[in-house]
Amino acid sequence: MWQPNVIAQRPCAFFDVDNTLIDLKSMFSFADFLQDNALLVPAERFGAWRERLERLFAAQRPRSEINRFYYTLFEGVAVSAFAEAAQLWFTTLPKPDAYIKPAPLAALKALQQAGYNTILVSGSGYHLLAPFAALWQVSDVLCAPQQQKDGRYTGELDDLPSIGQGKAHFIAQFLCQHQISADACLAFGDDLSDFPMLGAVNKGFLVDPLAPTLIANQDVGYEVFTTISDQNCTFRQYVCH
Repeated sequence: MWQPNVIAQRPCAFFDVDNTLIDLKSMFSFADFLQDNALLVPAERFGAWRERLERLFAAQRPRSEINRFYYTLFEGVAVSAFAEAAQLWFTTLPKPDAYIKPAPLAALKALQQAGYNTILVSGSGYHLLAPFAALWQVSDVLCAPQQQKDGRYTGELDDLPSIGQGKAHFIAQFLCQHQISADACLAFGDDLSDFPMLGAVNKGFLVDPLAPTLIANQDVGYEVFTTISDQNCTFRQYVCH
């Protein structure tokens, strides 16, 4: 079973997950899996949740607001049942080659070999990320702080959503806890919402950003990599140079 294994005072490489390391929206893939298999949440409640979620997207509400709302679905769900369903969901995914992005993952592995702590940073929940953490043997996971009471989720978050400024917030807490300087660290993301995370460390990298993110990046200048054109893993070689 995977367990966090952070080495204090060593540099860190922080990786967003969805659309950075994997071509998958983990939170919504999991929700689809639950609804398709009638797991954890009654169908009527799921339907009402879906309707409101669609309204939030249609209104272009901030991703942090949508992320916080997402977890209301699990009010009253036993943490153990959630964990079991998340593991089952992971086993139903296609073979890793079908959704893992090889160049960023090669960078993660090379940084591990170079002595970096590698940390996943995501708005997804811990139990959705744990199978990936085990697969890649990362050092730790920073994720949605789902509130628990008496072994069940309350549907609330204990802190900021792990989106946007929330990612920078959790990275700062993590570095302080482990006595690691941000000046020695790297971060990797794909979206405009990852900019606070990229700016929280010494050097930030954008992986396969879409056009609006590329335009916004003109003002900040994060290094950009398009993995489709990086078949020879120059991405890995660059970050480990």
